[in-house]
Amino acid sequence: MLNRMSLGKARTLDELRPVLLDPLADGPEEAYFMIRGKPNISVWPAAMYGKEYNKSVGHYHKNLQPETYWVLHGEAVFVLQKRSVILGFNHERQNDKIEAVRLVRLKAGDSIHIEGVWGHAMVNVGEEALVTSDDAPSDASHSQNDYETIRTKHGMAYYIVKGEDDKPRAVPNPHYTNLPKPTWEESPIGMIDNDS
Repeated sequence: MLNRMSLGKARTLDELRPVLLDPLADGPEEAYFMIRGKPNISVWPAAMYGKEYNKSVGHYHKNLQPETYWVLHGEAVFVLQKRSVILGFNHERQNDKIEAVRLVRLKAGDSIHIEGVWGHAMVNVGEEALVTSDDAPSDASHSQNDYETIRTKHGMAYYIVKGEDDKPRAVPNPHYTNLPKPTWEESPIGMIDNDS
């Protein structure tokens, strides 16, 4: 049995509420668990929050450092979004304008390398726990990740919900302007780079 002590820090429902499609939805109080080390391990129980699948809060990397994820168990949709950039001296990123969205389905044994310009969140779309490992520095949650931008926008650009056919569907987040249509991709994906 998985418990809090063996899994390290738990993200709670209260921490997830600001990024849910329905912030008042019921669901498990402990949304997912993180063990920080080399590698980092994260575990998302199979759960629903209303029509929405269990997921991570989502984040951008402040230092634009790339990150690789390995799916150890279960099925996931990785929500990847790339912000528009204002050309100029500091190449400022626009938080409400997204230039590209990729929804990448991965299963146990798959991996994905994500360049630092892509914000990302993981969604457990399977019937069992989703377990991933990643190579981010173990202090990333405190110093290198920007969660606040995602919270301010009430989540990623698209919410992943269970459709009437019981398959994952993407619902646009109305807090973003001019969202591009997402592209669905199947694993294995390889590298998500700066130019794609």
